[in-house]
Amino acid sequence: MQEKESPTRLRILSILDAAQQEMFGRDIIKASEQSPGLRLQLGVIYVDLNRMEEDRLVSSREMPLEPGLSLPRRKYSITSAGRFELHRK
Repeated sequence: MQEKESPTRLRILSILDAAQQEMFGRDIIKASEQSPGLRLQLGVIYVDLNRMEEDRLVSSREMPLEPGLSLPRRKYSITSAGRFELHRK
């Protein structure tokens, strides 16, 4: 649970909280590039999102497989526990 304190995790929570809607991982990365603060990296974000889901800070749902894609995509949203963690800081 110590990873909750990481700047990457807090940045993800902040972006999801501000968006007030589900987001794909790539959209979270794009949002991090368009605002001041830590820029998120493609290779790291999905590891963090999976761990954050295990910690119940975010939830996700699999979207239907789109033509031309080999893997299904997931949309992520912040949970009430994630908001609590974000605003506790």
